[in-house]
Amino acid sequence: GQPVVLFLSGVSMVNAAMTTQLALDRFQIDAIVFSGIAGGVDPSLNIGDVVVAGQWGSYLESIMARETDGGFAVPPFLDSPFPNYGMIFTSETTVASDRGQPESRFWFPVDEILLQTARGVADSTELADCNAENACLDRTPQIRVGGNGVSGSAFVDNAGLREWIFETFDAQVVDMESAAVAQVAHPTTRQQQARAARVRAVMALA
Repeated sequence: GQPVVLFLSGVSMVNAAMTTQLALDRFQIDAIVFSGIAGGVDPSLNIGDVVVAGQWGSYLESIMARETDGGFAVPPFLDSPFPNYGMIFTSETTVASDRGQPESRFWFPVDEILLQTARGVADSTELADCNAENACLDRTPQIRVGGNGVSGSAFVDNAGLREWIFETFDAQVVDMESAAVAQVAHPTTRQQQARAARVRAVMALA
């Protein structure tokens, strides 16, 4: 019973932010539901599982550090709140603030009301382990609501990086878009405060 604007975000953080903002500029958007395919970095997850993360961060918002004395060092005017992966030091994102000064943050939370809706749906939904062609998974897929997801404009096919993402950010999934959508929907500036009262975001990755 609700009108829906359905669109493809495009692959990558920039495309996701751009298309989300275009939708907000052109339509009266009350809520954002973003879905796609992600890498399950949590070893307890399997192919076919669905994760609705409670917050998202941009793990490749980073400093590519200089190699020195057998290690890596960031410039003295920069820092990272997380353990590094080789030369990669994740930094926080600086965004506009309603206080007039930039605000640094890593995590962007999804809307709690939509998250509660996802929990209710998960409790009453059973995912199929076989498709119409009778191709089946080894186990019945699960739905997990809450926890952390991270995004970055890089396709990840590296076991060491996957383990670092899980251990460093306690992340269930990694993708290339969701954190950008969460940042666009986050109430950060005075101009966005009125919009934030009605725009809510939830991201679901399978």
